Amino acid sequence: MMSALISAIEVAVIDRLLNNKPPSTTGLKWIGALCMVSFTLMVLGMIFIIYAGHIWLSNQYSAEVAALVTGGLCIVLALLVLLGVYSFVRYKRNRVRKYKEDVTELVSSGAELLGEYVKAPLLNNPKSTLLLAAIIGFIAARKI
Repeated sequence: MMSALISAIEVAVIDRLLNNKPPSTTGLKWIGALCMVSFTLMVLGMIFIIYAGHIWLSNQYSAEVAALVTGGLCIVLALLVLLGVYSFVRYKRNRVRKYKEDVTELVSSGAELLGEYVKAPLLNNPKSTLLLAAIIGFIAARKI
């Protein structure tokens, strides 16, 4: 009974740590290239729109007022983009943090279930315990 429980926990922990990848936005390389082309064209279009707005404003108002309004709009647009990027980064950090908490909870619950069954051999073999802890730490550091 206990060996079946240990193997089930072992499979669950290994599957969670080694096979599942943390949430990410990685994709195919061509999608990244298309996104870069799209971003470049979008920036180019925004430059032309800002320039056209500046020309129109300089026809309506003096050159100083047109430059002031155009600069102010550029600053507001930059702040909005910065806010969007900050929100996205915070969202991704929360997803990664939640994933790490889930893995930590899974490992701690597995350790609690093993409890007394594993405690005696670990206390009797401190060198093996240290080696096992180093291997587990190495695997966890590379995969989490």
